[in-house]
Amino acid sequence: MTVSERRVRVYDDKQSLAAAVAARFIKRMRETLAEKPEAHVVLTGGGMGEAVLAAVADHENRGSVDWSRVTFWWGDERYLPSGDPERNETQSRRALLDALELPAANIKAYPAPGDHA
Repeated sequence: MTVSERRVRVYDDKQSLAAAVAARFIKRMRETLAEKPEAHVVLTGGGMGEAVLAAVADHENRGSVDWSRVTFWWGDERYLPSGDPERNETQSRRALLDALELPAANIKAYPAPGDHA
């Protein structure tokens, strides 16, 4: 299969889909970091986004990625206080990011209410 070919894959449930995406994500991170000094990842919120991150956290190959070379951004955010359980950053940290022990500079969160001067 070439990069431009597309296939549709159907999974039985959310957990199966999340596990498949997590495995592919880890593989892609390893390939990217083998070729480049760093990688940038844009995260999404919501139930599926959080499920994928949790599946990455639980994946047996999670430790094969040098996460210190990965910077995480958000494509969207709910304008809620830091730590609010409905905030995408909070969900992402709980599901994966806190377990990776990343340098603070590798997490590019949207400002929260009260963060502005």
